Amino acid sequence: MPQGDGEATVFFGITLVRLGRFDEAGPLLLDTLPHPTWSGWGWLYLGELRRLQGRFDDAFENFPKALRDFKGQTGPRSRFSTLYAEWARAFAGRFNWDHPKVVANLELGRDEGDPDDPELNAAFADYYLNRKAPDPAAAARYLNKVVQVAPYRCAAVKQLLSMPKVVEDRRRAELKEISSSNCQ
Repeated sequence: MPQGDGEATVFFGITLVRLGRFDEAGPLLLDTLPHPTWSGWGWLYLGELRRLQGRFDDAFENFPKALRDFKGQTGPRSRFSTLYAEWARAFAGRFNWDHPKVVANLELGRDEGDPDDPELNAAFADYYLNRKAPDPAAAARYLNKVVQVAPYRCAAVKQLLSMPKVVEDRRRAELKEISSSNCQ
């Protein structure tokens, strides 16, 4: 990794996180923290890594630092929606999807971030599917928003296809076409 290339380091780090290569991802993400432009993303993705490792206290320390740095940097509004979606997932992982800070963070992500952000809408869908009183119709609305913006998000496409009671036949046909084009 080129020294000083915060963007490449951040995105390589999160790729390693999502591949489950946590031991390799951690040091890379730590290297981004002093970067003037990419530190917010470094803290965010370090928090995601810690959440996935079950290190919730560390994640809860990382997310406020990401927020602090994001507020001091320029960038897309989606960085806030992604941050708050991840923060909500951490509360759900530590406690449960019904914890009040889950929906509070999702709402902050919608209000301060990009309400069309696929990461945020996927988290809203998870919220509606995994709380004690699931609401599949609400989850399907959020999953449809994910697919509308990011048709390559195959998990959302497949999840919608698995919900025949809340997805109309016409939409199922569209989703099958999206799946055959993008998810093979």
